[in-house]
Amino acid sequence: MKVLLVDDDFPNLELYRLAFTMYGHSVSTAESGSRAVEIFDAERPDVVIVDLILGDMVGTEVIDRMRQIGEATFYLLSEAEPVVLDGAARRSGVKGFRRIGVPVGDVVRHVSGAKSAAAS
Repeated sequence: MKVLLVDDDFPNLELYRLAFTMYGHSVSTAESGSRAVEIFDAERPDVVIVDLILGDMVGTEVIDRMRQIGEATFYLLSEAEPVVLDGAARRSGVKGFRRIGVPVGDVVRHVSGAKSAAAS
C-alpha cells in the first residue's frame, strides 16, 4: 500500500514513516500542505494521513485539495483537543487520530486493516 504522511513536525513524521515502513508499506512524506498536494498528484497514494495544523494550511484544506485531484483514504492526525479533532474529522468525512494517547502501532494497524478490508 502507498502511504503519504503529512506533518510539519519532522520527529513525528519520521516516527510514522518508520512505523508504516516496518509494516511493509511504501511511504512518502511531506512537511507542508502544498508539497503534499504535489506529491499526491504525482504518486496517487492509497492512504493519506495529514496533521490537522500545518505551517502553510490546515489539514482539512489539504484533504479538500487532494480530493479534487483523485481518490484515497484520508485520515487526520493531531495533538488538538478531542472536540477540535473530532469536529474537523467529521466535517471532512474522515477518521481522526489523537497523536497523544494513541500508540503509533494502533494507527498503523487500523489504517492497514481498513485498507485491506476495502480491497477485499
